[in-house]
Amino acid sequence: MGNINVPFGFIQSGKIYLSGQSGLPDREIGIVKNDDEEASVAYFADKFNSFQQKTDDLKTQVDSSENKGSFLMKLLHLKKLTRTHNGLGDYTALNKRLEELEKEIRAEILENQERNSAIKRDLLDDLNEAVKIPDWQVASSKMKDIKRLWKETGNASEAIRNKMEMEFEVKFNFFFERKIVVEQNQREQNERRAQKYEA
Repeated sequence: MGNINVPFGFIQSGKIYLSGQSGLPDREIGIVKNDDEEASVAYFADKFNSFQQKTDDLKTQVDSSENKGSFLMKLLHLKKLTRTHNGLGDYTALNKRLEELEKEIRAEILENQERNSAIKRDLLDDLNEAVKIPDWQVASSKMKDIKRLWKETGNASEAIRNKMEMEFEVKFNFFFERKIVVEQNQREQNERRAQKYEA
């Protein structure tokens, strides 16, 4: 008994196959249930349409979002599934759409990282100025504001991210360690004065 061709695949010995796409071999995706070839093929075509709808929904979400980068992992997961999903449809075209969307998202991520790098460079400059403020209260308040802004700003470019983070942490921690020492010295000095006065 020969193959029965269906859109994007074929039926052979009661099994349904997706024809090879994008260099992949033919792949068994299911069986004909209750000897109803038409209903079984429709079932797998619907599965593909549902999968395609997920891609459409993702595209809509990305287009309407200010933070496109947050959808990258979801996109990569869908892209990977195009190679193993059990449906009947044009997975090659679907994969191409996902690749285009990935390029768009990655370009936006790079753009955001460049902007974040510039913001963080400015914050490092602000930090360098804040440590010079002679009033510890004012300086501490300024440092805490800078740290809050630093955390609210997204990642800098990958090439300089670790260096910037380390520079910020070292300077921030050094300031507060020095503040503790100065305050401790001040307390000891006050205690000595009090003891001298009492004596």
